[in-house]
Order: sequence, then structure tokens, then C-alpha cells
Amino acid sequence: MQEEKKSRNSGEFIQTLSKELTPVKPLRSGKLFLYWMGVLVFGILLGVAYSLLRPSSAFPGWWPEPFLIACWAILSAAFLSFMVFPEETGTFGIWIAGIGLASWIGFAVLRFVEDVYLSGFHMGHLGACPAILLSMTLVCGAATAFLAKGAAPARPLGTSFLVLSFVLAVSNLVLKFVCPDQSGFHILLVHGLATVFWILVFLFPLRSKIRW
Repeated sequence: MQEEKKSRNSGEFIQTLSKELTPVKPLRSGKLFLYWMGVLVFGILLGVAYSLLRPSSAFPGWWPEPFLIACWAILSAAFLSFMVFPEETGTFGIWIAGIGLASWIGFAVLRFVEDVYLSGFHMGHLGACPAILLSMTLVCGAATAFLAKGAAPARPLGTSFLVLSFVLAVSNLVLKFVCPDQSGFHILLVHGLATVFWILVFLFPLRSKIRW
């Protein structure tokens, strides 16, 4: 009799608790991907708007480098959309995003070698590109973290890399509209190395902060 009473009380408590809970829409990987594509489109539009304000456009055209960066961003966003869920524990997406980053860096290295071969080594200007990359990374990173809040990645380090990979890809794409120096020296030494530097700087701090 006492056990039956406890069971009835437990059932009533569960029913009361379920009525007080506010229903929420579950997080979906497809929805996250669309959100992050919105961040990518916003970055492109921001770059286009800045480019239109200049007397001459700095954008070199979509092929080949901006196309590589856009593919890197899309792949990072796609796999990030799955990695934020605790049941997704694979590393395939992390490797693919890493290959996207390596492909772009490899292209910059080839351009650098070509410039050295044709005209010898010269440093070129640094400009504000590292600061622009940092600013865009902070803005896009905040938007990315906000969109993914409530998720719980099983691999915080891998997820942190995908976040940084995505936001720095977007930042580098915006930079293609802003930076007038498209030489191999500048792209590798200022854009490429700055990107790797910011990933190394933010990777472990971001990992410790991910509590989605």
C-alpha cells in the first residue's frame, strides 16, 4: 500500500514538473548549418559593401583563392553543425576542415615561391590585416557561439578548431575585399601565418569555455 502511494506521488510530481517545463524547439544540424551560412553571407556582403565604398575594388575575383577559402568555410560549418552534438564523436570533419585550411595555406605557399622565383624575396607591407582578422574573428566567433548555445559537443577541442576554422575562413574571405595587396608574400606571411597564429592563440582558451 505504501509503495503504491509512493508511486502515485512520484507520478503526480512528474506530471506537475512536465507542465512547468517550457517546450523548446530542438537543435538541428541542418538549422545550425543554415545559420552559419547566414554568417558567411553576412561576411561577404560586408566585404562587398566596403569594396563599393573604395575608389577601386581590391577583390581579385572568386577564382582560385576566394573559392578555396569559401569551400573551407562551408566544410567547416557543415561538420561543425554535427560536432556540437554530444553523440557525434568522430574526427572525420576535423580532418576535412584541416585539409581545407592546409589547401589554402598550400596555395599561398605556391604563390610565395612563385613571387620569390620571379622577383626575389621582399617582405611587403603588413598593414592592418592581422587586426582586421582578429576583429572579424571576435565578431563571427561571438555569433557562432550564440547560435550553438545549448549544444554539448563531445569533443570540445575538435569543436573549438572547427569554430575557429569557420570564423577565420569568413574573416579571410572578407579580407579579400579589403586588402589591396594580393602578392604571394603578403598573403602567406600576413594572412596565412596570422590565421594559424590566431588559431593557436584561441584554440585552448576556447576549448575551456565551451559549455554549450
